[in-house]
Order: sequence, then C-alpha cells, then structure tokens
Amino acid sequence: MPPTPEVRREKQPIRSGLVGAWIILGAIVIAVPFLIHGLLNTTTSSSDVYPWFPDGTEERANYQLYDEIFGPEDYWIVCTDSESNSELIDEIEKAVREANQNSDPPLLRRIKKSSSFLKGLDKETKVENTDKLKGIFFDRNGTRGIVFAEATEYGFRNRKEVYEEIFEPIVAQFEPREKLHVIGPGFMGVMADRETKDTLVNVTPFTFLLSSILAFLVLGNVRFTLIALATSGLAAVGSIAMVYYTGNALSHLLTVIPSLAQLLALSNAIHLIQYYCDAEANPNDVPSWKRAFREGWKPTVAASITTVIGFLSLHTSSLPVVRSFSTFGSLSVLLTMCIVLLVVPTGLILLRPWRPKHDWIHTSIIPRLDRGVGRFRTPISFALLAVLVTCFFGFGNLKTEIRTETFFSDESELQQSFQWFDKVFGSLQASQLIGTFEEGIPIEKQYEVVRDLETKLKEEAKDIKVYSPVTMMLGENAGLVPISTLEETLREERLLQTRDGLNYWIVTVYHEPIEEMANSPIDTEIEAQIEAVEKYHPEGSWFVTGTYRLFGNAQELLVSELLRTFTLAFLLITPCIILFLRNIKLGLVATIANIFPIAVFFGSLGFLGIKVDIATMVIASIAFGIAVDDTIHFLNSFTHDKYRKDHSIHGIVSEAFSKSGAAIIKTTLIIAGGMLAFLLSDFGPSRRFAMFTSVVLILAAIGDLILLPALFRGPFSRFVRK
Repeated sequence: MPPTPEVRREKQPIRSGLVGAWIILGAIVIAVPFLIHGLLNTTTSSSDVYPWFPDGTEERANYQLYDEIFGPEDYWIVCTDSESNSELIDEIEKAVREANQNSDPPLLRRIKKSSSFLKGLDKETKVENTDKLKGIFFDRNGTRGIVFAEATEYGFRNRKEVYEEIFEPIVAQFEPREKLHVIGPGFMGVMADRETKDTLVNVTPFTFLLSSILAFLVLGNVRFTLIALATSGLAAVGSIAMVYYTGNALSHLLTVIPSLAQLLALSNAIHLIQYYCDAEANPNDVPSWKRAFREGWKPTVAASITTVIGFLSLHTSSLPVVRSFSTFGSLSVLLTMCIVLLVVPTGLILLRPWRPKHDWIHTSIIPRLDRGVGRFRTPISFALLAVLVTCFFGFGNLKTEIRTETFFSDESELQQSFQWFDKVFGSLQASQLIGTFEEGIPIEKQYEVVRDLETKLKEEAKDIKVYSPVTMMLGENAGLVPISTLEETLREERLLQTRDGLNYWIVTVYHEPIEEMANSPIDTEIEAQIEAVEKYHPEGSWFVTGTYRLFGNAQELLVSELLRTFTLAFLLITPCIILFLRNIKLGLVATIANIFPIAVFFGSLGFLGIKVDIATMVIASIAFGIAVDDTIHFLNSFTHDKYRKDHSIHGIVSEAFSKSGAAIIKTTLIIAGGMLAFLLSDFGPSRRFAMFTSVVLILAAIGDLILLPALFRGPFSRFVRK
C-alpha cells in the first residue's frame, strides 16, 4: 500500500537532507587530495627578516641600507672540541671551500679560518694580534680556531640548502674522530625551521590522538567523535593548504594558524552536536539535524564574524609579520566557519548518531555548577571582578623575551652549540656600527676615526669584543704595511664599501645578550662612545643596527601594541555582539566575560615576571576567539528563554547552563587536553603556546560559566531582566 501524502511530506526533509549531504561529502572527497598536497608542500621560512621590523622607522631604514651595502647578516661558524686544532681547522676550511665550489650558484662567500689573520706575521706580532682576536676568531685562551663563512644572497635565501649540502655532510665526515660545533644566524634559522616542521609532522598526530580519546570520553559516542575530529582536522589542514595556495611560506608565527582553526572548529562542532542532542531529547516532526542547524548557525556565524573583527584589529600593527598573521587568521576563521556549517550537518545526516544515555557532564557537573554559582553569585561576582581589575595593573609589568636562543630546549642541538660557544668563546650576540664618510676624505683620515671609535669602545665599554677594519690591519701596528695599500683587502673583506659617493665602514661589537633593548647599559655605552667620536670627528656619522637589535625592538613593540589592538578589537566587537543579541545591556555584560581570560592571563604574567614572546602574544587572539565563541553560544541559549514570562532570571540562566554549559566544558577539556601533546616539542614557543593556551581556555570557561552567570543572577540581574 503506498504511503499517504502526509508521510511523504514528513520524509521529504530527510531525503533532501540526504541528497545535500552526499553532494557535500563528494565535494569534500574531491577537495581532500588538494588539501593534502598543500599540506605536504607548504614550506617554512625564516630567512626574510624584514616582516619582523616596523614599517616607516629609522631603524628599519638603517638596517635596509646596511643590508644593501654589506649584504645579509648571515654567517656560519664551525669549531672543534679539541684545542690546538689548527690542522683540523685547515681540513674543515678545505672541505667547506670544495663543497661551496660544487654548488651552483655559490652558497658562501668570504670563507676564512682563524690562522689566515696571522699569515706573514712574526712570532711576537702573532701573539699580540691573537690577543685582539680572542673571543672572535680564537677562543678565550687563544688556542682554538674556527672556520668562518658568510652566506651569499642566494645562500641567505636558501639556508636549508647551505646546511644540507655543506655543513651537515662535513659534520658527519669528521664526527668519527672529532665533534664539530656549528653556530650562527643561518644555523639558527635552519634549526628553527626544522623544529617548526617537526612540530607539525611529529607532534600534531599525538595531539590528534589525544584529542580523539578525550573527545570520545566526553562526547560518549564514536560517531560524534568522528564528526568533531573530521571537522577540526579539515579546518587545520585547510588553513595550512591556504598558505600554500596563496603562494606564501609558513613563518614561525603562522604555525599557530592550524591550531587556531582546529580549536575554533572543534568548539563550534561540539556546540552544534549539543544542539543536536537537545533536539534528540525532545523529538518532533522536524529532523534533529535540521533543528540543531537552525539553532546553531546564527551563533556560529556571529562568533566567526566577531573573531574575524578581532583579528583585523591586529592589522593596525606596525609589524608586517603581525599584519600577515591578522590576514591569514581572519581567512582561517572564515574557512573554519564554512567547514563547520557544512561538515557537521553532513555528518549528523549520514551517521545519524544517537544521543548518549549517560552524559556525565550534562547530568552531573552542570547542575552542581549551576547550583553553586546561583548560591554564591554575589561573592563570586565581586571576587572575579576584583581579580579582573587587579590584573589590568599587571600589564604594566609585562616584559618580552628577546633572546631567540631561549626558544629551544637545553637538549636541542642549537642550544647545546650556543652553550658550548658561550663557554669557550663568550657571547656572539652582535651589534653593527656603520660609519659614513664623504668619498673625498682621505682614506687615512677615515681609518683614524674608525680606530678612535674602537679604542674608546674597548676602553670605556665593559665585556665587549670588537671586530673592525682595525682588526684587519694586524700588521699595521708593527709598521709592516700602510693603510692605503690594504684598501682593496678591506673591500674584499666587506669591511669598507662605497655607494653614491659615500664610503661606509663597519665595526662589529660582540656583547652579552641584551635583556631589555629600551634600558640596555651596553646600548647606552655604545651610543655614548659614538657621540663622543662624532663630536671630535664631525666628518663622519654613525648609526647602530643589526638583526639581533631590530628583532629585540620588534618583540618589545608587541607589548605596547597588545593593549592598543585589543582595545580596538573590543570597541569593534561589542557593537557586533549587541547587534546579534539585539540587546545593548546583554552585549555590555558579555564584554566583561570576553575580557576576563585575556586580562587575567597577561596580567598574571606581568605580576609573576614571566617574559612573553611573539608566540605567547598571539595566544590573546586565540583566547579571544574561543571566549567570544562560547559567550555567544551561551547568550544565544540565554536569549531563547529570556522572553518567557514564566521564567525567573535564575530559571533562564539554568536553561542556558543546560543547553550550552556542557558544550563549553567539553570543548575546554578536549582542546586543553589535546594541547598537552605539544609539550613533547623541543621548540620553546610551541611548548609555551600549548601550556598557555590550555590556561587561557580554562580562564575563558570560568568567564563564561562562572562569572557571566553570577553577574546575570547577582549585580546585573535587574539590569539584564529589563
């Protein structure tokens, strides 16, 4: 007997849903190979330093001039464990030269060994000039030499090739009889790229596995787990592939984008799944997946748009690398939103998961938390508001970590090399002093100014080492050669260059690591000696530059920009939340919950004296996204019941707790737990990112599930009810 027309109408939504679901699944299957291709071919890049420097500043212009005249500040140093290693150094230098000759185009230039500085000198002069080179080209004792090589422009852009074709084979070649130590900006860049890639390749699977286990435990259903993880996995892979298909490389800052996409996708997916479970608990003629989609798509879109606005506020930064993060972060959020709204309903239609019979979070934790917040609403409100206000004062104590070597664990190859060189040679952190003279000034007079500056630096500044054209004139003090005859040598050594009628001299000052660029005694002393030399020799002018200094300045600039950009974000986002809720009062109260995790986290870091780096700073963006996401879903449930006259404010909050509280707790448990896998990484920023993100997510949950309900029931109950 054919079905009645009424039955056909009831089944029609399911049939149309199935057709759409299969179409979406087919599109995903077609897209997956392209996403995997983008994932596998995305490259990391650390050679381009300009995105880390503020636009339109004198410091950037000075560094660009230095870079154009003297070439990139990129060098490699090789040394041996053994002292009195002149024969080994000769062999290593020969091997480096041969490997470089076999590369096309050449990767290195100016390959030198320590003994080349003493060639042709008598014994007494050798001893005198070895003392000058201690801590630079010889160790502290003057017995152990090095091989020094600068990268060409091509080698600077292809550091990985330099290491894999030249230095890595040489280290392996000498390893059986001698341990070699490699150091330098090029080596640091390669190791940072490797750690970044290793984190993505090796740690991410553990994160996925741990998240899968936690998702199954808190969702209580294999099918729900598959839907949530498929959604977050596609979002993470899609965000990386997006970088590849837009023709960009994955900088160290952009490596957090996949985690951002994964977290936001997982959060929104769990909220939609919770809406589905609520619909399954109260069935009617409309399919549960459709009811869940109807209730969840608006807060999902609203949360995504507000998060995008938050990211776009970072576009006001003066640092190009932060603006790039802003752009890709915004695109990733929009991509994640589309994936969530397509994949989750598709999974619910095709897998048709059943609601767990025993949702321990929903039936046990949420009611107890609801009762506890309701009972102690007033003290909770004032206590958490007091914490919030107090933590704002901690922002003034925030300091940044500008020493890039601290990004690596003590067990890493790079950190061990740093520690060994620091022990044997002293610090190799350097500032470049660039002197400018009219070309018509006699070369002897220019050299005299350079010599006076070096003399003053050595006499007045403490714990520094200087390498300059004066150092190259090792025989001059013995009266062996006049300065004019060595001008060509100075130009070959790139210590003297000419451009547009001006001569540029370079003096490299090695000093202890600078903790704070703004209040550095070393920096103050260098500037004082430059000022003194310019006073007595007005024919020359000097400026200080270098990658280390500019990167440190950029790190410190982040702190000053953090408060400004997020103040702008809140000013832009609050009206959006008000517009979504169509209630000014609710939107203003919700802003407090969004501010809470960021203010408490960074304020606490300031009070505890914990230094932050650039990866830590972007946690604010992720915390903001998660906080806004959970807040909007909570308020969406709140406003659904707010206008029911038979409910008191306590009943309305309890309903919102019941609908969204479990999803917020599940999201926090899965994401914070999954992040713990990053503690296995040797890359410091990745470990700190994981640990700090977990803390911020917990703070965001406290803001949404404790502070916000307490405010609604306590100090702002009448304010909100009206």
